[in-house]
Parts: sequence; structure tokens; C-alpha cells
Amino acid sequence: TGWVPQDAVGEVALTPPSEVGEVARAVCACLLGTVGEARLAAFREEQRAEYETRGILADKERARALDFCFIDGSDQIRRVARECGTPSLLAAAVAGGGLAAAGGEVVAAEAEA
Repeated sequence: TGWVPQDAVGEVALTPPSEVGEVARAVCACLLGTVGEARLAAFREEQRAEYETRGILADKERARALDFCFIDGSDQIRRVARECGTPSLLAAAVAGGGLAAAGGEVVAAEAEA
């Protein structure tokens, strides 16, 4: 990943654990599309800066690692859960067809006919 073992130990030791409910709300917000592009762009820029510092930005860009909904770390998880994963936002996204369950798999809802 570009980190040496001492960095990994520091990351784990200094990163507070995330509450399961917050993680669940953040995941649902990503899947349902309630995380706004401005928020995602800010997170991508933080990640881009980290990759650049670690000297792996070019590799990550070739792998298109920044092309998806990237939430990294407990601070970003809490922010997404609090801002984008409220019960009312998630319920509205589901009611609006943000996702549809099909055969036990979550798939993007089809466009209206």
C-alpha cells in the first residue's frame, strides 16, 4: 500500500473504532446515492493527497481507484452517516427507487419506462 509496518500500526492504534450503526448508514448512503458529489469530491481530494504523499498516485489513477464512492476513515464515516445517512434521507431514497432488491442482490433501479 505504500506504508511501512510502523505506519500500519500507528493507523490502527490511532484510528478510533467506528460505531456499527454509523458504518451501516454510511454504506447505505453510498449505495442509495445520497452522498452528494461535492462531499465525494472533497473525500477524493483528501485521498489523492494521501496517495501523492505515499508516492502511489499514478498507480492508483491507472487503476481508477478514485472513480468510486470512497469513504476512508472513521471521521469520514461519521460525517457521511450524520449528513447523508439520516433515516429520513435513506427512506426517501428508497421510496424514490434509489435501489431495488432482486433475488437477494442489491441492484441499481431500472429507469422508468
